[in-house]
This record gives sequence, C-alpha cells and structure tokens, in this order.
Amino acid sequence: AVISPLSGEIKILTVCRLEAEKGLFRCIPMMKACEKQGISFVWHIVGDGAEREKLEKAVMENGLSERIIFHGAVENPYPYMKQADFFFLPSFHEAAPLVLEEAKLLGLPILTTETLSARTLVGDLGIVCQNDDTVLEATLLDFLKEKRYETIRNQYDKDAILREWEHRKAEMVKAVRAVLS
Repeated sequence: AVISPLSGEIKILTVCRLEAEKGLFRCIPMMKACEKQGISFVWHIVGDGAEREKLEKAVMENGLSERIIFHGAVENPYPYMKQADFFFLPSFHEAAPLVLEEAKLLGLPILTTETLSARTLVGDLGIVCQNDDTVLEATLLDFLKEKRYETIRNQYDKDAILREWEHRKAEMVKAVRAVLS
C-alpha cells in the first residue's frame, strides 16, 4: 500500500466511506485554493461508496487529478496512515469514528471538523475546527502553510496514547461484563 508522491509534497490522508455526510465535496474547492497558493500536496482518499464517481468527476473538472488520488477500499489502511503527514476528516457529522482513534494510535496528526465526539477522540494529537466551510478552509490552509502537523507529530507520546487506549479498552470490557452479568 502506497503513497508515493513526489518528494516534498505534503501527504494528506482521508479514510472513510465516500458518502455525502463525510464532507469531501466541500473540500475540492479548498484543495484548489491550496494549489493556487503554491502549496505542494497530494490528498489520498482511501475508501469507496456511492459518491465515488461524482467525487472523481468533480476532481477532474477542477483539474486536481494529480493532487487528489482515490485508492478505493482497502483491507488495511494502516500502511497508508504510516506514510501520511496528517489525517483529514472533514465530516458534517459523525458519532465516534474509529478511524480517528486509529490515526491517533499510529501517531498521525489529525485535522477534523467539530462533530459529536471529535474533541474527545482527537485530544492533543490534532486540531478540531468549527464545522463551517470558511473556517475549515482557513484552518486547512494554516495547517499546511505552517506545517502544524509537524508540530503535533513532534509532541506525540506513543506510550501515553497506548496507556490511554489500554485504559479505555479495560473500561469497555468492564462495562460489557456488567451488562452481560
């Protein structure tokens, strides 16, 4: 699995179902704005869904086929996560997306929109911005220009994240046992 962009390009990754609620369509003009500002990036999208053809068409119509790459559904997204500079989830609404936990466990900085549990899930390993197109675009531009993902990655404490995950897992097992008894 494999992200192989040109040297020096920022590698953005999204792993999700390609559905309207994931907010990917609204990001195509944002990515065009990033390109116009001279930011060198490739946005890798892993996943499949009902909106894939429409998204691919919009990418082509905006001349972003070299900047936005669709990888389709994959069994294991972790190799993509390992190679990315940051994880981007611009959803309009989410409950508790496991993919944010996975990105966090792998030390992948996160940029996501404010949804039900985003702040809790992201913690200190990313930025949760207001779920508004103008704010999201400004935050994305800042995240890229100022390389905020590098600052976040440098603060990553793998042991602390693993301890937190183990604690949450233990609490979940305890709750399930209580319900099943």
